Amino acid sequence: FLQEQYRQMRGSDPATFQTSKGDWKAFSEVKEKVARRYYANVCEQIATSAGVDQDQHPDFYARHALRPYLEFVKNRVMEGDDTFVRPQEDADLTYENQWRLEKSPLTLCRSEAGAFFAKKEGEWTDVQMDSSRFAFAQVQGFDAKVAFLPDKLLEGQALLGEGLVHGLMQELLDVLKAGGIYVDRMDDDERSS
Repeated sequence: FLQEQYRQMRGSDPATFQTSKGDWKAFSEVKEKVARRYYANVCEQIATSAGVDQDQHPDFYARHALRPYLEFVKNRVMEGDDTFVRPQEDADLTYENQWRLEKSPLTLCRSEAGAFFAKKEGEWTDVQMDSSRFAFAQVQGFDAKVAFLPDKLLEGQALLGEGLVHGLMQELLDVLKAGGIYVDRMDDDERSS
């Protein structure tokens, strides 16, 4: 198909597709350029839906082509429409349900949750993409039993004693500074005044 498009494009823009000697370049040399021109409007739509400039590597367009569909599906699921969700009892990947989403609960530790902490209970994440799949999620709740860092520090201070905790905190501050994080430290002298 693209070879036929190449033949047509040569007539409208010969200079782009000719060698310095005036011969036509082999299709294998120009196939990416031909595809970009032919599918320019599709690539533009994909790039726009992903929020990036159009000039991306070809793999980008293949990976992000389903993003608009997933945004549509997410909106339908948010409205309570489970048409796009594969029933849990239907494990067979038939042609009909291979495009349906798999609904699965996910429990994250605080350190893994990232963007979830900016969300409130019941809110939805944006459509996310990793190397092999798209996903979006609704925050169902937060486990109150999860220990937060200040609580852990207080617990550690009670177990270790003030002198040892002071030494460990100094080591932590040094690690943070070495990593390029600015830390405004207040010494004991400053606290007592």
